Amino acid sequence: MKTLFVGQRIIRLSSVDSTNNYTSELVRQSVIHEGAVITAEEQYAGKGQRSRVWNSASGQNLLMSVYLKPTFLGADEQFYLTKLISVAVKKVLDEFIPGRVKIKWPNDILVGDDKIAGILIENTLKSTQISRSVVGIGLNVNQTDFGDLSKVTSLKAETGLYHPLDYLLEKLCIQIESLYFKLKENKKALNDVYLESLYRKGENALFDNNGEEEEFEVVGVQSGGELVLKNSEGVEAPFAFHEIRFIR
Repeated sequence: MKTLFVGQRIIRLSSVDSTNNYTSELVRQSVIHEGAVITAEEQYAGKGQRSRVWNSASGQNLLMSVYLKPTFLGADEQFYLTKLISVAVKKVLDEFIPGRVKIKWPNDILVGDDKIAGILIENTLKSTQISRSVVGIGLNVNQTDFGDLSKVTSLKAETGLYHPLDYLLEKLCIQIESLYFKLKENKKALNDVYLESLYRKGENALFDNNGEEEEFEVVGVQSGGELVLKNSEGVEAPFAFHEIRFIR
């Protein structure tokens, strides 16, 4: 592994409820250090945002968690870590499907309109700072049959080729570490590339706004992670994660 700390220790599991749960337990026991990576061939209770379950065929996709200690980030700067991981995943995928990968707020990675990866970051706070983070990433790699699920894709579905999971794991660890150091030096370092990659930026999209369907133009994302939208009257407003949801 061509990194200084991310991925220098990798724990490989055949099956687990959730790599995030497993990593959190190891952190609680103080038996792993920052940069440790846990992977699994399958998760039987993989977690996504909004309490959704992440379903994945055994051995076909990259299911992983990374333990980080971004103590340089304040409690109000948690979204910077989401930006970092989103950009890292995008950069890895750009090698295979350049120009087609977008970051959908708050934590999905898309090819066109189809989801190829999801991110779930669980932070622990101490006073006004982040003390530790468990970063979960699920990347669809070689699975092509998703049953009844729609708007889902994979690297193999997009390229027609099989992709070794270990190669992608190393590439992702390298990107995460590189961007982690950049973020530590300059918290605004990833803002431009994140916004350039933002799904539907500058376009109108339909949202569920507290139970009401409403069309907004996607403008950007604030430092705290709020999505900035413009209504039909040209008025811009920020929306937190639980206040609004993409419909299409």
